[in-house]
This record gives sequence, structure tokens and C-alpha cells, in this order.
Amino acid sequence: MLPALRPPDPSRDAPATGDSDTMDDLEVRLPPRPITQPPASSLHICLAKALGERDANGSVLLDAKYVDLLLELSANNERMIHRLEATIDQLNAKVNPLVERMAEFEKLLKTGLKPAPAPGKSFASAASANLTNSFHASSTRPGIVHAPTTRPPPKQVLASLKPKRVIIHSNPANTTLKDIPSAVLVQKANETLLGLEAQVDGEYVAVRGVSKLPSGDVSFYTKNKAHQKWLMDNKHVWSKVVHPDLEATPGTYSVMAHGVPKSFDIGWPTNLALLASENNFQATDLARVRWMVSDETLTKKAGSLVLAFTNKDLAYRVEKSGIFLNYDYHRTEQFKPRPPQCFKCLRMGHFGKWCREPARCAKCAGTHTTNECPEGIGGVKSMPLQEGMAQEETPPLSMIDTTFETPVHPPYHSLVHSPSQSSLSSNPLPDPTSILRQDLASASTHPRLDPNSLSLIQLNCHVQKSVTLSLLNSALSFDFLLLQEPWINSINLCPPQHQAWRVFAAYKHSPTCWNKGHKAVIYVRRSIPSKAIRLLEGGSQNMVGVEATQTGKVFRLLNIYNPPSSFSLVDELKSWLTTFYSRQQAVVISMDANLHHGHWNPPGTRKTEPEARTLLSTLSLLGFWMVSPKHVPTFYLSKGRGSTIDLVWANFLGSKLVRSALVSCDNFGSDHQAILVQLLVDKPIPTYHWRQPLWSELDGTKQEQIAAKLRTMAAETHTDSTVQVEQLTSFLIHAQRELGRRVQSNQAKAKPWWCRRTLDPVLRERNRAHRWMLLAKSQEAFECYRQWNDYFLSLVDSLKRRSWRRLLEDPAAGDLYRVLCFSSKSAGGEVLPLKDPGGTIVHDKHKQAELLFKGTSVTNVAIDLSDVPADLLGRFVSYPPVSTKEVAAAIRRISPKKAPGIDGLANELLKSLSEPLSDILTNLYNNILLQSSFPAPWKIAVTTIIRKHGKPNYTNPSAY
Repeated sequence: MLPALRPPDPSRDAPATGDSDTMDDLEVRLPPRPITQPPASSLHICLAKALGERDANGSVLLDAKYVDLLLELSANNERMIHRLEATIDQLNAKVNPLVERMAEFEKLLKTGLKPAPAPGKSFASAASANLTNSFHASSTRPGIVHAPTTRPPPKQVLASLKPKRVIIHSNPANTTLKDIPSAVLVQKANETLLGLEAQVDGEYVAVRGVSKLPSGDVSFYTKNKAHQKWLMDNKHVWSKVVHPDLEATPGTYSVMAHGVPKSFDIGWPTNLALLASENNFQATDLARVRWMVSDETLTKKAGSLVLAFTNKDLAYRVEKSGIFLNYDYHRTEQFKPRPPQCFKCLRMGHFGKWCREPARCAKCAGTHTTNECPEGIGGVKSMPLQEGMAQEETPPLSMIDTTFETPVHPPYHSLVHSPSQSSLSSNPLPDPTSILRQDLASASTHPRLDPNSLSLIQLNCHVQKSVTLSLLNSALSFDFLLLQEPWINSINLCPPQHQAWRVFAAYKHSPTCWNKGHKAVIYVRRSIPSKAIRLLEGGSQNMVGVEATQTGKVFRLLNIYNPPSSFSLVDELKSWLTTFYSRQQAVVISMDANLHHGHWNPPGTRKTEPEARTLLSTLSLLGFWMVSPKHVPTFYLSKGRGSTIDLVWANFLGSKLVRSALVSCDNFGSDHQAILVQLLVDKPIPTYHWRQPLWSELDGTKQEQIAAKLRTMAAETHTDSTVQVEQLTSFLIHAQRELGRRVQSNQAKAKPWWCRRTLDPVLRERNRAHRWMLLAKSQEAFECYRQWNDYFLSLVDSLKRRSWRRLLEDPAAGDLYRVLCFSSKSAGGEVLPLKDPGGTIVHDKHKQAELLFKGTSVTNVAIDLSDVPADLLGRFVSYPPVSTKEVAAAIRRISPKKAPGIDGLANELLKSLSEPLSDILTNLYNNILLQSSFPAPWKIAVTTIIRKHGKPNYTNPSAY
């Protein structure tokens, strides 16, 4: 028998509210504590009884029923405690506001009434006000995540978190700079800037700190971006005063003029002054003037002249307008120099003036410079230098750096030159911090992309569905998406399909499980014709390439993902280039290399893998160089340390098609940074397609004109029914097109649920929160990004549900078919490449459809027509004439939704023109009956074979 249950335990004391007087009064009114103790619980009684009955050894024996009883009593006791805790929490929730209100009322009586300040407008209220009739405008709907109350800091605060420093090269021959304390350099720099009266917006420019890099260069830290820009623009003025070992030259912007007579002597200042006066600029704006020389220069009467300007806007104007010399016009273009190469260690990416590596001979590979080789320098060729320069500080043009920086319109590359030497001298590397500063300055929003030129974006999606779909829905201003590690559909093991994009993956790789899915894919906008895109051979799970033909230019895009564990793609890329690569084709390689090398590592990173050296040597030997910004981090670790592992390479012809390449912080929520590349290739001409007219809203004027023309045709007499049918059919086809609409093909509206008005502001806030998280690395920044990311995902989910609900409530024409296609299981992407009878791989969709039709639905079998009698011209049966009422009644009976025939004439067109068509069709039918001859166009029929399920023997007629 179970013991009697005791009454419930007394409730726990409520937490103190802070009002001591009120609590004192309550304690006075409380009754004294009872002397008698409450009875023990049933669980305690059972446990005491069980533990009291022990055997001689002191053990306790319990049967199964008794154990079940104890467990049931324990669960009952736990439920009772939870109910009591919930009751106490409810009481506290009701009492605490009353106590707070009483405290506020007491404070108000003491201090008096004060006008309450107007509350600030939150982002949630602003978003709800701007998004009328939006699904999240109401705050009472269940299941909706509200806008976060914590907002990321503004752009000014984010900009203050970025490093503001200027790196100045030091002379490698002198090491005295390392022994000078940082405080002395800071004091000397500030004294120099004060003497120069360096001011920005009325504020004096100052240096806050100095750090010495392992390479020997010096990094000067300043207050903000404006001070940093002034220090960079005038680094050649103040750096030499701070210390004699610091080396800096002003940046220049080069323009090439074609067809300049060789008789123009650039060594005479008078000629340069004449050139400047004819083109409305000063001779002092020219930093240097050089001829583009080669081995054939002496036999030419004209050549190309390179003008290096110190002003960016002036260089841009000269590039666009051309120059005049002796009243002759000369065409100009932006000058793109060759990649830098060190003639001391023979490596790419830097110049010999700043090289701290041991020397390497180009003749015998010994540890000495080339000009000191004991065997002589026979057979070692270099770019010949042209005598007669505008200034003595002109370096060889073959050694000017071409590092692609973040373009600030007009698009120019800042070239940093160094004083020339008697031997082959070189220039310093562009300041990586300057590149990082300019890139981060323009990375808050999308760069200024030319809407008339092709552009591409490279990004590692990290197998995240939100990142991949956000990129497909938001990056509609780009033409190519080169994605590494995209999200893979677990059902068909294929990358996601999108109506605005055409996806290309290696057709030789067939994934069998989710881990074997494609790691590299290329999406191409459907505005580019499919015949202009060809999938390259030799792809794999981690590599895919396409060949694009646009406006007469042919180029290849190669997308590569290098696994971080094995780095297997280095050897695979080398094999592919050996088999399929040709220097006569423009090639751009985009890769997530997962490799580190000093050629592209950010400042402070010295890690280098052997595979990185192999990759650099392989691509350099084949004529490739980096077109993406060097030393700019593209991936940040959890501790905030950045590394440059996403790279873009191009050969000589490919680099001529690259207008700009930069790293953007708008990464669509990925942990990698996107690389944006603008190409010098025009976009395709927009295509238009014909859309059927709205039959309930036809143009009355056009309809009357068509009816009048039909009445005129009915009055005409024809002896041949075939000619009459052809004329009537062609006229009706033309009339249907006149009544229809010409619509531009725009596949960007493929996602009807994507509301830019709703999602764009939230997406901007989420991206800004992501930048704050990368820069600040604080718990508050992490929490802010998490809230905005969850809010964005909840909005996307709610928009999808609302669109689906509206579709089911009021489906339009064609919606049910789209629902059927969406709900049915996908067959797994588009049609794979096919081979034609000649063995050539076919990628064009129209040719593929023709091959599939001929291979599956066309049977070339000879038909025996010997037993078919010839046409008899005699008439054996007499038919009554067809009346107009019969034809009109037949037109009224046809179904408006029935599919048209081979001529494409819709039944709605016949019903809308039933009155004039009745007369002309009556004459036609009577003429056919009179001549006993059926028109030839009406003898053509389209037969569609529908095979029955479960009938594998197609030779049996019952299988159809």
C-alpha cells in the first residue's frame, strides 16, 4: 500500500526587489514560523524503509516492482517542483513591474515632471514603414523573427578599425635604420611634416607609430585615411628627410601614343614644352617620356611613345582624347607594362633594387650576378635601352610593375619608379598596404562596373546553401560566376539550377555521393547565347573550364579548387596545360589555391609551401602572371589573421582583356572574399522574343485592319486551293505577330519571391555586420552578425512561403505546369555534351536537340508506295456546298486552350476573327470540294509517339 501523499512544500521566497521598506512591512505582517515540521514525502518514506531493512552483510535487496515505484515517485516529485517553479516565475513577472512602477512614481513625486525625449526611430520601425503590405510589417504574426535591435557601426567607425599605414622602402645596402629607435623616427617624421605644413581639412598630418618589417622596410602608422592618402601622395617629399636610407618616388600614370615620328627628339626640353602646349598641360606634369623600343626600331619611321604623367585625371583625359604633335593627331591608349622581374635573383614579382635574396646568374645559375659571370654573358638577351630620355631617373619600361590595384575611375595602375642605375636597374614593388587601403576603401559596395562590358566574380561558397543562393539571386550584374565549393543538392548531387544562369561542370565526373560532388562550377548568364559557350575537355571534380566567344573575341575561363590537404590540383593543372593550352588563346585562370607564397602573401605572412613554388614556376614558364591584387587577404581565420589564397592568373592575351581586378568585402556571407574582374569584352546584344497577345485585351484598331484585309481576300477568286491556303496562313501568322508583344529576354526575374525592396536593406546590414565581425573580432560583433544573418534567412523563408501561398490561391496561366515541374524529381541538370556522327563534341542546345530527335524519333525506313493508286481527277461523289453559318458555328465550337498546329496559329485568333474568316473559309472549302483536291500544306501532320509504361518491347504496336 502506498503511503499517503503529504501536502505540497511551501513556495520559495521571491527575490528581493530593491525596495527595503516594502519588504520590511511584509515581514511584519507575516505569521511566525510553525514549530511542527511538515511530514516527509512519499519518496523519502519509501527510501527510508528500503534502506532500513538490510541483511547481515549490510546490503539492500529491492525487487523490480519496488524500483519502479521509486522511479515513479521521483518523477512525480520532479514534476511538482517544476510546476512550483513556474508558478513562482509567473508571480514574479506580475509583481516586479508593479514594484518598478511604484519606485518610478515615488521618484517622480520627488523630482517633478520632465518632458520625455522623443524616442529614436529604430531600424525595425523604419523598415516596416517603408515596406507597406509586406509580410513582416505586422509584429503580431507568429513565427517571424523581428529585426535585431543591435546594428553594426557606421562606415566611419568600420573605417577607423582598418590599419592606416604607409610602407616606405629602405636601402638594402645600409642596415643603420634597424638600430634607430621607433620613437626617434616618429619624432623626426612629425617634425618634417610640421615643417612642410602638411594639412588635411585644416588638421595637421601626424605619424602615430612606426614598425620595422622583417624585410627592412619601415611602416608609418597614421590617424585616418585622409592622412594616409597625403603621406602616400607625398612620400617622395618627406621620406628622404626622415632618414637618408628611405627610398620613395612619386607614382605615375602611363599612356602610350602610337604613330609618333622618330624624328621627334624627346631629349630636348623644347620639344616636350611644344607637346605640352599643343595638348593643354604643363611640361612639369610629365614625369618621364620613353620610346617603346625593340630590335626593329631603327628601320621604322614612327613608333610608340610612352608618356608618364603625375596626375591621374590628366592621364585619363589624354588616354580618351589622344594627343596632337605638330598638328598631327595620334591615337592613345593605357599603357600596361610587363610583369616585374628581379635581375638579381631572377624571380618574378619584385625588382633588383629592393631584392634581399642571394644573387643568381642567368647564364650558369651560379651565386653571382649575371654581369659578373666568368663565362661571359653571351646568349643572355635583355631589352635594349633607348637613349635620350626626358629625365635621368627613367627606368627600363620592361621592368615596370603591373600589379593590378583596385581601380578608382578612371581605371589606372599607379606605377612606382626608382632612379636608374648604370646596369639593369629595377623598380620597387608597389606598396601592399597602399593596395590594401585602396581596396578596402572601395569594397564596401560593388565597384563601378561598366554595364556594357562582361564581368565575372570568383568566390568560395564553403558548401553553404545561403551563400550559393544569395550569390545566384543577387549577383545579376555579373556575367560569369566562378564558384568553388558550391552548395550541392543532396537529392541529385548536382549544383543548384537557376533560371537566370546556365551551369557548367565537368561532364566526365559523375558524383556517386554527396562528398564526391563538384567542387568547381561556372555559371553563365542566359543572356549569353548557348552557342557562344563551349565546355572545355579534361575537367574533373575540382576543375572546369569554358570557352566563350563574344563580339569576335574568344577567351577561356578556367575555374580550379585545390584541396587543402593533398594539393593535388597543381599536378593536374600542369597536365591539363601541357595537353590543351596554347599561347595563341586568351586564358584566365581563377582558383582557390589554398597555397602561400611570398609572391602574393599579405604583409607579415612568411609561410610558403613547396606546391606553391611548383605552381608559380609552372604558370610563369607558360606566360601567366597574377592579375588579382597581391598582398590583399582573401580569407580570414577565426583568430582574424588574413591570407591570400584566392588567385586570378592570365596569360599575355588574357591580360589584354582584363580591365580591372579587385578584392571586394561584399562576399554574400562567405568566409572568403570575392574577387571581381572586369573584362574588355562587350556584352551581347539583348535578345527579344515574341509573346502571345492577351486575347481579352486586343488592340481594336489593329483588329479592324486585319478584318478588313480578310474581307478583301475573301472577295478575290482563286483557282488553286493550295495557293489560297498558303496566302491565308502566312497572313494570319503575320497578324498574330502584330497583335502579340515583343519582349526583351530577361531571365533575372526567375525568382518571383525575391523582393529587392524587402531584402536589399537587410542584406546590406548583414554584410556590414560581417565586415564588423572580421575587423573587430569581438563577442558583440559576432552576436550582431548572427542576429542579422538569422533575420535575413527568416525573411527569405517567409517570402518563399508567401509566394507559394499566393500561387496556390490564385494560379495564373502556366503556374500549374511550373508547380508540376517544381514538385517532380529533377533528372539531374542539363543535357551532357553529345557527339555528332563525325565524332565532334556538341555543346549547342539546338544541335543537341536535333541529335536527340534524329537518334530517338526518326526511322529511316523505305516505304513501298507501288500499290497506292494515282490521284484521280474525276469526281464520283457530289457534296452540298458549305454555308457561312456552318463555318462560323465550327469556329465557335473549337476549344480556345487547344494546342496550335504546325503553323502555330492559336485558336483564340480564329475565334476573335470568326466573322471575316467565315467568308474566306467558306469559299476555300467549296473550292476544295469542287476541284476534289486537298491543299498540300494541310497534308502535313506532326505525330508524337507516347510510349506506355512497362512496355519494353517497342516493336510491338501495343507498346504505344
